[in-house]
Amino acid sequence: MDTNLLVTTHNSCVWLSALCHLTGVVLSLRTRQGVRMAGLWLPVAYTLAAGAVAVVAMAAYAHWTPIFFVQGREVHRCGRRCWFRPL
Repeated sequence: MDTNLLVTTHNSCVWLSALCHLTGVVLSLRTRQGVRMAGLWLPVAYTLAAGAVAVVAMAAYAHWTPIFFVQGREVHRCGRRCWFRPL
């Protein structure tokens, strides 16, 4: 298994998770209503989350994402577009 594939999938899913948490906070501040039909929304949310992980993994496998990890090299010197430099 390619280490970059695992690191890219993990980092991208962490970013998506943070975005979902932020969206949830913003939406909860806008309205104080409860969720209607929670029995329907919960399986839909889990299915969408699993689908998002699958899409991220496929994008990483197809090399549509930047390189996050190169064994023995620093990320910002990898020669391809990188999102963040290490501190």
